[in-house]
Amino acid sequence: MSPDGTCILSSSNDNILRLFELPDITKSKERGLKIDPVLKVCDGESVYDYCWYPYMRSSDPSSSVFISASRDLPIHMWDAYYGTIRASYCTYDKYDQIVAPHSINFNLDGSKIYAGLNNLIQIFDISRPGGPIDKKLTTPTRKSKHGQKGIIACMDFNPDYSGLLAAGSLSKSIGIYDTNNSNELIFQKKKLKGGVIQVQFSSDGNYLYSVSRQTDGIVCWDIRNTGKMLCDYIRPGKTNQRISFDISKDGKYLISGDKEGYLNVYELKNFVKSAETLEELNNQEKKFESIEPLYRYKVQKDTITSAAFHPYYPILFTCSGQRKFKLNIEDYENENKITNSEHIINNKMEKQDENEMIESDISENVLSVWQVGPI
Repeated sequence: MSPDGTCILSSSNDNILRLFELPDITKSKERGLKIDPVLKVCDGESVYDYCWYPYMRSSDPSSSVFISASRDLPIHMWDAYYGTIRASYCTYDKYDQIVAPHSINFNLDGSKIYAGLNNLIQIFDISRPGGPIDKKLTTPTRKSKHGQKGIIACMDFNPDYSGLLAAGSLSKSIGIYDTNNSNELIFQKKKLKGGVIQVQFSSDGNYLYSVSRQTDGIVCWDIRNTGKMLCDYIRPGKTNQRISFDISKDGKYLISGDKEGYLNVYELKNFVKSAETLEELNNQEKKFESIEPLYRYKVQKDTITSAAFHPYYPILFTCSGQRKFKLNIEDYENENKITNSEHIINNKMEKQDENEMIESDISENVLSVWQVGPI
């Protein structure tokens, strides 16, 4: 979702970034509209990550840009009006070969781009295309036991302008870096349940939320003092798909899809406000709890991989779909002793015509817009 709430940017398996322009929902009362993309851009390789310039305004063409990171290519800054490349930023490995970052993000004032690589974060000045102006080794050496190891797969800046950057690694760790103090690592959590695929600060900056691969919970961390795991928000998420979440601008709600096609809405718990005394606060933080959704709606037939809030209106966005593999068991007939007319779909035997290719499950690759309140 663009910062001004006018556009949606999506990435799909065909390596194309699509830009959709929302109709004026304050004037239009039509529902069930089909929206076609107004812009398509393609680097020709798998898209690892993309994000909007934080001060993007559609009314100002100079600010209407987004960046993308694709396999074996530099970071590209795209013009959201014409689909042309405005600038390129090259991330290099230790052999001075261009290597694509797995995550990218602007800092809060939009002056720098942070790129997450293997054991490394590189920093770019957007006014100086080309190579990085600084870098942060997340671990001193590959064999070192210190620092944060692995591919930095996600990043988020604390919205309180403290300069704190949270980074999640596919090697099952979360690190918080102080970008105002030589990018020093000031907090780390290791040995999590899976590779971390998303981190996001709460609106007040007191908590950090994270989600890992093949896990059923979105974890809330206390980053003020204790660094403890306070609670997790439960939803079915044991899948190889990345299932992201989003937090409302007022910090009251969190939404996430799940592998069953449900949209889960949670009321975020504020541990400070719910405690009347310091002793009660300490007791609450010692007691870990799993929180079920406040609301749970079946909105798609397939896995909901992404859910997001509109920055200003009571509108939600969901994106569903996953890779489907066609199976022909004829090639495995001798191994599995299955006849040509029998195929396996989701661990169940089904009769099919001979030599027919089967696509497992129902496929629903769609980006949907939902109104959840009066405008």
